Amino acid sequence: MFRCFCTFLLICLLAACVRQPVRHRQSYETFVGINEAELVYTIGPPDNIYEIGKERFLTYYKNGSTYLNGGYIPRSCKITFVFFKKRLDNWHYEGNMCDEYIASINLH
Repeated sequence: MFRCFCTFLLICLLAACVRQPVRHRQSYETFVGINEAELVYTIGPPDNIYEIGKERFLTYYKNGSTYLNGGYIPRSCKITFVFFKKRLDNWHYEGNMCDEYIASINLH
């Protein structure tokens, strides 16, 4: 019985530690349709710009670290905004600190 209780307690503790992701769908809907100037004015100039056909890509990089258990863990995020006819059409991200970065962008 004690073993079952300890297992249940451990599962509850681990479940409490699970971090919920940022609601990217809501953030995505906020970004789509804005113009390039508004994005650059809000979050600054991009780290890279390139064009393919009628699409224009603005890429932002964010780097940092987190101190955990006596050491630093590198963290990063790369967000690419895709513009078509000068309006944001799509965007994607990759990295282990994008939740915080996307949540910090306030376009409206």
